[in-house]
Amino acid sequence: MVKVLVVGAGTMGRGIATVCAISGNEVYLNDLSVEILKNSMESIKWSLSSLEKKGKLPFSTEKVMERIKIYESLENVPKDVEIIIEAVVEDISVKRELFKRLEEMFDAIMATNTSSIPIDDISTGLKNRKNIVGMHFFNPPTLIKLVEIIKGKDTSKETFEKAIKFAKSLGMETILVERDIPGFVVNRINLKIFDSVLSIWEKGASINDIDSVAKYRLLLPMGFFELFDFIGIDVLYNVFNEIRKKGFLIKDHKILLEMIKDGKIGMKSGIGFYKYDKKYQKADIKKGNLYSIDPLDILSPGINEASWIISQGIATLEDVEKGQKIGMGYGDGILKLADGYGLDNVFKKLIEIGIEPDSLLKLKVNEGKIGMKSGEGFYKWDYKKLELPGIIYEKRGDHAFITFNRPEKLNSLYLNSWRSLKNAMEMAERDNVISIFFTGNGRAFCTGDDIRSMYSLKNMEESKQFFSEVRESIEKLIKSKQVLVGLVNGYAYGGGAEMLFIFDIVISSEKARFAFSESKIGAIPPIAITLGIDLVGRKLFNHIILGDEIDPIEALNIGFVDLVLDEVQMDRAYYEYVRKIESIGYNTINAIKETMNMSKENLFMEKSLEKLVKISMDKNFKEGMKKFLEK
Repeated sequence: MVKVLVVGAGTMGRGIATVCAISGNEVYLNDLSVEILKNSMESIKWSLSSLEKKGKLPFSTEKVMERIKIYESLENVPKDVEIIIEAVVEDISVKRELFKRLEEMFDAIMATNTSSIPIDDISTGLKNRKNIVGMHFFNPPTLIKLVEIIKGKDTSKETFEKAIKFAKSLGMETILVERDIPGFVVNRINLKIFDSVLSIWEKGASINDIDSVAKYRLLLPMGFFELFDFIGIDVLYNVFNEIRKKGFLIKDHKILLEMIKDGKIGMKSGIGFYKYDKKYQKADIKKGNLYSIDPLDILSPGINEASWIISQGIATLEDVEKGQKIGMGYGDGILKLADGYGLDNVFKKLIEIGIEPDSLLKLKVNEGKIGMKSGEGFYKWDYKKLELPGIIYEKRGDHAFITFNRPEKLNSLYLNSWRSLKNAMEMAERDNVISIFFTGNGRAFCTGDDIRSMYSLKNMEESKQFFSEVRESIEKLIKSKQVLVGLVNGYAYGGGAEMLFIFDIVISSEKARFAFSESKIGAIPPIAITLGIDLVGRKLFNHIILGDEIDPIEALNIGFVDLVLDEVQMDRAYYEYVRKIESIGYNTINAIKETMNMSKENLFMEKSLEKLVKISMDKNFKEGMKKFLEK
């Protein structure tokens, strides 16, 4: 048991007092008035009761409450306290004055819960600066088990180690901040991101669209503006102000001060960026225009700051990620997100918005270590790459990436390409990936069978061999246990268009074009189209008969594709779908795919292949192919 004095009985102070008492410590809670302290004790009781009802409290509410004593005057607090945690308003002058008083009255470790003010600035003028340390808890401390431990210039090794030990005794994970900088680790990264979010809004994006990106694309537990309301607009404004005074480059968002003047300070007042019927309820964030905002416009400045923190030896990569995962709910950590989106893309975005990329980030990009798609970035990924005839196969972590690779032939498929596709699918099975993404190299996705290759078929035996390879590859696709995702970046003609019916998800570029062009050479759509008819019905017949081109919006309207995006958002959506699919879990995916594949396996494929083998030797078909090649 440790005797702890918590100074400040506001939201953070009473939360810190609560976690200290839950862990068996004797807690003295101090504030300016008995009324504030009584209200805080009521709030603590309510919080403990909620935890007890959920079975998350090791003792009864009453037992924990007995460990907390309230004091209106610091003079009356027992002098044998071992650790003092300051949790007053984020104002350096208030904190300095308080620490001068505390130093005169107590011989103890003195910790500040400041979220942004450097420890050395707070301890200016104190005699025993070696006893001062930063212990930044996160709101609410009863739920977010994380503390940043910040070492000031004069903080002794003993004080630093005792603070770490005490935080761990509370069941907290710790982030060790080896150098005293404004904002430390978590908030330094956060404030760069918050600055971006507010700037994007000020340029005209809607609050709902920005928060939609946070919840439904970045998979964060709260929207950014919802988080601002939870923090408190007044608190956010004070933090912005204090850190900006220290030379940290973020904008002065005057809207925050205007909101404070209007009493719109967030959940605690019932209104901030959103309206609330009761305190601490969820904001109503609807799925807005999700792809109107590039998530890297939001994240890149924070990623760059995280890179700088690591490159300067302020904190380790592990601690940076711990802060974002536990403190902010970034499930994969911000640097893992950076690897997923591509460090090359982050680098380009920083240049675009006028921010100098950090030296570590720059080095990684120059060395080709750009993240998941290269096998190494801030992390090392389970990666391999094999170039097969007409196909590139990559294992990128828990998913595979297959690229049709005959750009000079618009990624048309010849005999060896079909074999490569089958081999690539078998590799994906052996690699136990959860999903497979398909795209094309160059300006085409895939334009189906190579007409010149088909035209060169001399007899029925050669035709049977060719279409036997086609059938085996198509069967591999149809029976795949992985989620199949098409990233259609260009022309998807003939068999390349038909293949999309087998895929589970199809994401199309705005520049993509689709056509069932077999009618142009006197053929029939041979295989996958029998699946497609069931999916889209007669709306597709017109395009099958005429073989005309379909643009992405029409393809979206008839249900042929699921999403149409510009090229930048296509790249971002790829990684976001990787995350979403992987979050579902391998066994669940297998069960879903088993059910879905039953509807794909039909009797028509074999007959379609037999028909195509016969027609491939037909005089009219040969003539049609010849004319097609002459165009």
